[in-house]
Amino acid sequence: MLHQQLLKYGSALKAFASSTSKFLILKSIPEATSPSDRKTDALYILDSSFNPPTLAHLRIATSAILHDEKCPPSSNKRLLLLLATQNADKAPKPASFDQRLTMMDIFATDLLNELKQSQSQSQSSGPSPSPPPKLGIDIGVTTLPYFVGKATEIASSGLYPASTPQVHLTGYDTLVRILDPKYYPPTHDLSILGPFLEKHRLRVTYRADDSWGSRLEQDEYLKGILGGGDGGDWREDGVGWAGED
Repeated sequence: MLHQQLLKYGSALKAFASSTSKFLILKSIPEATSPSDRKTDALYILDSSFNPPTLAHLRIATSAILHDEKCPPSSNKRLLLLLATQNADKAPKPASFDQRLTMMDIFATDLLNELKQSQSQSQSSGPSPSPPPKLGIDIGVTTLPYFVGKATEIASSGLYPASTPQVHLTGYDTLVRILDPKYYPPTHDLSILGPFLEKHRLRVTYRADDSWGSRLEQDEYLKGILGGGDGGDWREDGVGWAGED
């Protein structure tokens, strides 16, 4: 079974690399063959190297699906596990891209099982549990290296219905990179994020690692970004902490 998955994803990667596509969904759970099958109230995007998928990835995804205050638990939701292959011409270490995609496939099954277990526990512990989330999971690849380019390509790909709201699940370390002006030439400011954050959101998880500072310092950084520059209310609406679940 594992060998078959590796072969399947290896072939899919070769076909993707030889195409002009910048974003492609390789597998959907349950199977989805058209944009209407992927209709959703919120598209959560977990963009990572998945080298390998970790318990932190599981917590971030589960938290968003079950505890997003801006999208009720009973909403129709999708999760996109996204792998960037922009360095596909180099040998990735320690796991090759087909190995990572296979691990992402296993991760998707683990996540669905985790959600079922959480729902079962809530039903046994509370008189009025929330309805179970309606969740589909997509495993996708992109050749694009930067955040805004990925988000724009996903929106215009036709693989999801038009105007599907995106919720990007990031850690604080990724947020710092997203909000670093050096990634946005030639103006090197954050104005390019305006159109994105007027439609979509960033759901940020604190980093407990000392190298990223305390929670207070992380809060202060985000407040400084939200309150500075030429931004507007879209920044307040578009960026928020995942919080405690």
